[in-house]
Amino acid sequence: MGGRLTVLVFQIRQRKRLSLSLKKPNRFGTCVTEEQQSIAAKGVVPINTKVANEWALRNLRQWMDHRRNSGEEQVPDDLLLCKDADLVCRWMCIYVQETRKENEEEYPPSTIRALLAAFQRQMTMNKVGFSLLDKADHI
Repeated sequence: MGGRLTVLVFQIRQRKRLSLSLKKPNRFGTCVTEEQQSIAAKGVVPINTKVANEWALRNLRQWMDHRRNSGEEQVPDDLLLCKDADLVCRWMCIYVQETRKENEEEYPPSTIRALLAAFQRQMTMNKVGFSLLDKADHI
């Protein structure tokens, strides 16, 4: 009885393993053209980020129009292109204090941060040399 168990254990060790991988002979894709590389280098913007950016920019434009129509001091049209950190900081502070939901309630802090992050992404694309969200920056 004891010898038979030993044989069964030995036979189990001799079994070959089956591979379930589906390896292809060529694991690399086709060569990338310069145009494809250029497009990839620009990066891919996730759909949610794109929607958030559009919403934030639309909100900023509506606020700018509201100030213009109410006779208040006008916001520079090129605010997110401006390289004057003090000017941008001044207007962003005013924007954060004045912007509201459509039902006139204040936005929660997380939404304000999302708005500023969208503006920062736009400013980065415009190659503005400072950050709205970086504590180390001088603004």
